[in-house]
Amino acid sequence: MNKLALAWGIIVASCITMTAAALNPTISAMGEGMVSAPADTATIIVSVSSSSGNASQDRAAVQEMMESAIEALKAAGIKDDDITPEEAASLSSASSRSMICQTINNKTVCDNSSQQATELWRSAMVKVNSTEKARIDELLDAAESAGARAYVAGYGLTDPAAAKSQAREKAMANARANAEEMAAAEGLSLGQVVDISDYGYPGGFYEGLFDLSPTGMVDVASYVVVTYELKM
Repeated sequence: MNKLALAWGIIVASCITMTAAALNPTISAMGEGMVSAPADTATIIVSVSSSSGNASQDRAAVQEMMESAIEALKAAGIKDDDITPEEAASLSSASSRSMICQTINNKTVCDNSSQQATELWRSAMVKVNSTEKARIDELLDAAESAGARAYVAGYGLTDPAAAKSQAREKAMANARANAEEMAAAEGLSLGQVVDISDYGYPGGFYEGLFDLSPTGMVDVASYVVVTYELKM
């Protein structure tokens, strides 16, 4: 981390030198902020697969197994709105090759053979409004009893807005402190904020999912790059 900070400082210091002759010289600094909050939701991934080798049979099989798993979860108290099925099934394949050699009449004869297996998968994401182990285990057992695989993908917050805002405030303060330190090293001070780039939280399918600490807390992080005007 120290080497990274030093490298970042060298880059920014170079930017100061190059832009000092400009009308409005600027400096950019990175800031990081993190807050911990008690998790109140969990996300379970449920998946099913079939590898009969017949595409139509596999599609029908994964559809039937997923419907059974979803019905089992509903029977255990999960609502329709908390289940997000994958839009389409995915296909995975694996191949293997073997060579068997034998000596016949002082000649070595080798036989090459290869095999390829395909497997059709379908999955669904299930939101659980609890982090209690007993409740999560109950739902995992329900899905697995219906022939599905199930695991906990992560934990989160029902409303992460407050934690995100606090993390962003800390990141902004950290960026300013970093910028002030580097500007002071050049005999300069900070002016107004010119630009802010915010890099916050996991996106896509796993947005808002975090690892759970032994104390039941999740860490929410924010990363910003802030550009300031420089004053002589």
